[in-house]
Amino acid sequence: MQGIRHYLHLASQECIRQGLLVEGIQYLFMAGDDPEVAGLIAGHAHELFAINELPLPMQWSARLPDEIIQNNPGLCISFGWAAHTSGRPEKSQRFLE
Repeated sequence: MQGIRHYLHLASQECIRQGLLVEGIQYLFMAGDDPEVAGLIAGHAHELFAINELPLPMQWSARLPDEIIQNNPGLCISFGWAAHTSGRPEKSQRFLE
């Protein structure tokens, strides 16, 4: 029998396949797969910015452990840019350091 995490991952993959990036990320958060969330956000940040979803990366940055963020330069840049364009330069500086 497969656990709920497996089905949450499947739901995430299907959402992403259908172009529902935000929903796919939310399913991964529910699965508790922070490293996968970080990779997905970093790899698709340009799409999030293109659809003007800047508040979401700021919310997600608060949900991810600092260690995961600090070990992913692409994620730091993405969160830093989201913070900067959202008028939060102090947070932007934190991510870019």
